[in-house]
Amino acid sequence: MYSPDPRGEPCPFCGSADLDVDEFAFEEHVSAYIVNCNGCQASGPWMTESENEGWRAWNLRTETPEAWLNPEERGTLAEPLDDKDPLVTEDAVPCPFCGNRRLFYRGLGGGATLPCFVGCETCDATGPGGTDRASALEAWNRRVSGNVY
Repeated sequence: MYSPDPRGEPCPFCGSADLDVDEFAFEEHVSAYIVNCNGCQASGPWMTESENEGWRAWNLRTETPEAWLNPEERGTLAEPLDDKDPLVTEDAVPCPFCGNRRLFYRGLGGGATLPCFVGCETCDATGPGGTDRASALEAWNRRVSGNVY
């Protein structure tokens, strides 16, 4: 029987408590820790210190980017990947984790079930996937309350 991790707040996109954390090694001796939602496949900010920092970044919800980016309080972000397409749209709501509006769009292709998603340039969190750019943006804009902004 599934028992949600007591460290994780529910997913801001779908409300699921079915969460786990992954370690992603991207440089020698450097890893990132990312909390993932198994309900909608969204992922939280990429943090480099520890699994606990990954959980802390997932749980922090702010509308003030400057507050989230305070390194003494928030930890160290992993270096972002560079294969992203900027998403410049006034239709996108801010990141639910860090509050920033610097977003990107990525199409995965290759037969992925939900091959497109929107993410945050600042903390590298990603929203649920979509079948195309429009549905990925709609999934990003959906929040737990059920509202689509």
